[in-house]
Amino acid sequence: SDDQFVQSQHAVIKNKDHFAMKNREYFDQCAPIVSCNYSDIYRTSNGTCNNPNNPIWGSSNTPFIRLVDAHYSDVFFKGISKLRTSSDGKPLPSAREIQVKLFLNKQIRIPDKNNQLLMQWGQFVAHDVSNLAIDTNGEDCCVYKNKPWVSRACEATIKIPIDDPIYSKYNTTCMKFTRAMTSYNYSCPLQPLTFIDDASHFIDGSQIYGSNDDVVSKLRSFTGGALISVLDNNQEFCPRSSFKSSDTNKYLYSSGDSRANLNLGIALFHNMFLRFHNYVAFKLKSENSLWSDEKLYQESRRFVGAIIQHITYTQFLPIILGKNYTTDEVLDDNNEYDPTVNPSTSQEFSTGAFRVLHNIVPAQHRFIDSNSTTVQIVNVTDWINCPYLLQQGSNYDQLLRGLLCTEGRLSQPSYNPLISNLMFHSNNSIGVDLLSYDIQRGRDTGLPPYNKMRQLCGLPVAKSFEDLSDIIPTDDIYDLETL
Repeated sequence: SDDQFVQSQHAVIKNKDHFAMKNREYFDQCAPIVSCNYSDIYRTSNGTCNNPNNPIWGSSNTPFIRLVDAHYSDVFFKGISKLRTSSDGKPLPSAREIQVKLFLNKQIRIPDKNNQLLMQWGQFVAHDVSNLAIDTNGEDCCVYKNKPWVSRACEATIKIPIDDPIYSKYNTTCMKFTRAMTSYNYSCPLQPLTFIDDASHFIDGSQIYGSNDDVVSKLRSFTGGALISVLDNNQEFCPRSSFKSSDTNKYLYSSGDSRANLNLGIALFHNMFLRFHNYVAFKLKSENSLWSDEKLYQESRRFVGAIIQHITYTQFLPIILGKNYTTDEVLDDNNEYDPTVNPSTSQEFSTGAFRVLHNIVPAQHRFIDSNSTTVQIVNVTDWINCPYLLQQGSNYDQLLRGLLCTEGRLSQPSYNPLISNLMFHSNNSIGVDLLSYDIQRGRDTGLPPYNKMRQLCGLPVAKSFEDLSDIIPTDDIYDLETL
């Protein structure tokens, strides 16, 4: 069974000490000194002071930890920043070339027994624990193509083959890509490149509330423990941002995470948990009339965070990792706090493993009414950064019902074509290939070669492509070998 397969693959990593943090330099050289009040029973907004011995661990604006050393190509094989090369020193194949070779035009659609909420919950939790800042300076990095010098931010644009089955129709041979910001941008010049998580690393609802006090304050009403909301047609929604959609000039939502408007599903979740927080605050106030606004807010936030953790560990992870492994290894009987474990999100997880969820992003959303009738179907990519559709009529309820009642995509050897060609498209742009972005972001952040990750997971080093057959199907091995 799938569960037995997952169980066997994880049997070698039962010991949590197996995953030792490789990049300690930030904590030794740059970590700020924080003052903690350990009599306070509530989490801080930025995640500091969770660990009495290491109060900075897991807080926002601290590095993603590495389980394997960063891999770059410069400085005599001790790479610090340049994208890694192949074993013979030549550039790696273009991320787009890999995507077309491995994934394009393969099996298009395999339904899943799980619904579309699975993918959407994964994105919601990913935004809770991971927010990699991108060096967005407004440059069109493709204008530097074939130039002798480019800025660091623009040195990793993605080459598109001239015979690309999609982009050649638009005479496009360069895909814009901007490198991520590093600790250098945070006044901490470390080598190899070290990347900073702008979110708190804990599952604490920071994508709802914010990961610093300034954002938190802007979202609170300071009345009855509630978050600020707006009423539209007697429905409660997130407050509107001062920014507008660049493509439609329509309003955007303001929430604890800047990606709250990325797609209709994630916008729905932000509104859902805003409503849930305010519902909990109202109930607590009705039963505890003497509680202050601060206590009502913190208790409601505490309740919401616990719910997110509970759903993640008892419902989401058993589907992703397998029920047996999750029960035996993740939810084991040891509930004691371990101050020796750094809770920070790993680079390998953030820009590697968890991107697998992009494989199950649906092409379309269905809106289903209370009679179980599909009343509207929209392309997911037509509503990027355009969440206002949620506030039209009964669309909020109908989209939620659609996510609940629509089968998801099973992980498979293809991506839906809207994700692999048209992500972030607009009236003036064809869009980008999200999978190519994922591949390039892994290179940007120095993710190790596949063999290094095999070693980490207790698998033997593959000395030839044939050695990969213990994990990878034969057809895919052939495609990899002929890239």
